[in-house]
Amino acid sequence: MSLHHSSVNAGERLKILDVLRGFALMGIFAANVYIFDLESLSEVEDSFEALAVGLADIPFLVFTSVFILNKMMALFSMLFGAGILLLAERLEARKEASLNIHYTRNGILALVGLIHGLLWFGDVLLIYALCAFVLFPLRRWSSRSFVLLGSMLWVAVLTTSYWPGSSGLIADYALRAIAMMLLGMALYRSGILTAARDLEWYQKKCVRLLAVGLPVCLVAWGFYDANQSLSKLVHNIGVPCVALGYLCLVIHCYQRGVFPKLTARLAAAGQMALTNY
Repeated sequence: MSLHHSSVNAGERLKILDVLRGFALMGIFAANVYIFDLESLSEVEDSFEALAVGLADIPFLVFTSVFILNKMMALFSMLFGAGILLLAERLEARKEASLNIHYTRNGILALVGLIHGLLWFGDVLLIYALCAFVLFPLRRWSSRSFVLLGSMLWVAVLTTSYWPGSSGLIADYALRAIAMMLLGMALYRSGILTAARDLEWYQKKCVRLLAVGLPVCLVAWGFYDANQSLSKLVHNIGVPCVALGYLCLVIHCYQRGVFPKLTARLAAAGQMALTNY
């Protein structure tokens, strides 16, 4: 693909969403792999700290916290939000009942989430389905409105680190999910998520976003032991920047046509997101 190609066609745009979804899924797996054998949300943070049994483990913890933790879920949530608009557009273009189909699909997703939640405490499918119920009526909003509401909800996310017990964790999951879904809806509507901008635009945004987000997350990790609540707050400031930086990075690489075999594998994983999850 030409380096000067400014955008991609409709078919390619769908593949880009699959690639991004696959990329996010692999990151989610990397973030979750250490908690698969835990029994409750309250054990998550203690387990994460307990992983550092020696100096050799510190690089792993730094990498996970700075580069992966919460960023991949944020990216996946953006794509889920974009999917709400994409499905609605397709159905309405064919004069089909988008409302009935949307709520039926997400009703099934909620049921799957309930069942999965009985097997593992870390389920997010139910939260995603409930968010989809709320967001569908907003599908005709402008990009600016999506960003405004999403930003307001993300400010609320910053407060959850001070909530007591598991209630803070549950509120954190739900608020960050719907906030990033709203951002994803804005990115889809504006064409950013579907590679409608040129290579240079994505490259510049990627560099700037990661240059801000990664140092913020690194600083947050550095004083986690001294003040966990403040560390989480600072970390959450950096999360959207890193997630958006990854989004721009993946789209930029895809537009350039680099790593074609890896891209194909990520797209395949993204096409079967629920199964792989």
